[in-house]
Amino acid sequence: SGSPGAFDAPRAPRLVYGCGAIERLGALARELGGTRVLLVTDPGLVAAGHVARAEAILARAGCVVARFADARENPTPSDIERCRAAAAAHGTELF
Repeated sequence: SGSPGAFDAPRAPRLVYGCGAIERLGALARELGGTRVLLVTDPGLVAAGHVARAEAILARAGCVVARFADARENPTPSDIERCRAAAAAHGTELF
């Protein structure tokens, strides 16, 4: 506690994997109790069509989706702040 870089992760992230797993995205978001979702992605995934598919699945589940498509592999503090601001502007519950 108190050492630089220290953090407490009370639980591991849940990973859902498998052929067609993206079809469960809306149900998983609703399971988490969210209806306002910020989809954080990058321009390459947008161009490949994956983001539009995810947005449609979330919308069918009753989620209101906003897109933040400026994610980078090594985000700067400025990148993180822009994403945080986008989440706040959307009233995001899940991202």
